[in-house]
Amino acid sequence: RSKYDLNGADPAKDGLWEVDLTTGTDQLVVSLASLGSGSGIDHSGSTPFVTHPLYSPTGIRAAFLYRILTPDDALHTRLYITSPGIWATQLLCEGTVSHFAWRDDETLLVWFRAGAALVSRARKRGLLGSRAAKPALTLARKLAPGIKQRLARQAYYMFNVSSGTSP
Repeated sequence: RSKYDLNGADPAKDGLWEVDLTTGTDQLVVSLASLGSGSGIDHSGSTPFVTHPLYSPTGIRAAFLYRILTPDDALHTRLYITSPGIWATQLLCEGTVSHFAWRDDETLLVWFRAGAALVSRARKRGLLGSRAAKPALTLARKLAPGIKQRLARQAYYMFNVSSGTSP
């Protein structure tokens, strides 16, 4: 089994890897266990993973997504910023986070659901995994995209990565 295999991966021994393309050597720089700690999300029965690593224009920063499928069948995402070589992580936003691109080394354009704080709190308390919540979640997921986006304030946001704020 490859150490990059997600099935049964040890969260302490897998995560974001740095690979030297010249020598082929690699090292784990941020573990899945450290990225998921303090999230309040139930990780039982799911395998978290890291995806979409992207360096800033000059390479002084990198952004990546930490994702986990929650017990209520939603994809919970955390967007992290880090500095190569140091690899200390900064959580920029979490919840429904998707497509992102660097504008410059300080600014990141992110597709984000800003109004999802209530849903995120309910998910962390385990309320969305109940049988009673499933019909409501199914209905909410089927809303017309424009209505859902307006209600959830889902749009592209510009984040200043140093301050963690969105104008």
